[in-house]
Amino acid sequence: MRIYIVLMRGINLGNHHKVKMADLRSFLESERFQNVSTYIHSGNIVFTHEGESLEVVSACVRRVLDRHYDFEIPFQLFDLSSWCEMVAFNPFPLHSEELVKRSHVTLLSSIPDMKSVSQLSEIDSKGDQIRWVQRAIYLQCEGAYHQTKFGNNRIEKVLEREATTRTWRTIVKISDLVDRLVVALS
Repeated sequence: MRIYIVLMRGINLGNHHKVKMADLRSFLESERFQNVSTYIHSGNIVFTHEGESLEVVSACVRRVLDRHYDFEIPFQLFDLSSWCEMVAFNPFPLHSEELVKRSHVTLLSSIPDMKSVSQLSEIDSKGDQIRWVQRAIYLQCEGAYHQTKFGNNRIEKVLEREATTRTWRTIVKISDLVDRLVVALS
């Protein structure tokens, strides 16, 4: 069994695309996903699965979502190794609560080309800082996230790939779930 992390996009926004986490856990567990846990209602899921590749597990997740929901649910899938790398590679200082509060990461469906990332870097940032590492665009906002020029939709448009953004606090909480599962399986 391997540990995987799924981050969904565009669910439970107002009255649109409702996905109850308890139902989702049940649907996944009925399809041989094990040790399923979720964090908040935005579709952050940690689980184990016998699939040995991201492609196999991604297809299994897609099958469950398509079977139980009548709308498309984009998601990003990580194995334990790629998740830990994403967390470790954050280039921004996080030594104060204020810096953590201003930090976000946009996780991409695939690694972008250098030309696209250069186009993103040319956007007038108004003091916001971005750094690119593999499938992640790290962002440290000068102000509030909703004021940044580097919102999820803009990043998807410029880089021409699906993405989902999380606050760094959410990444830390999901990492806590991952750590607990690692310990439980040891």
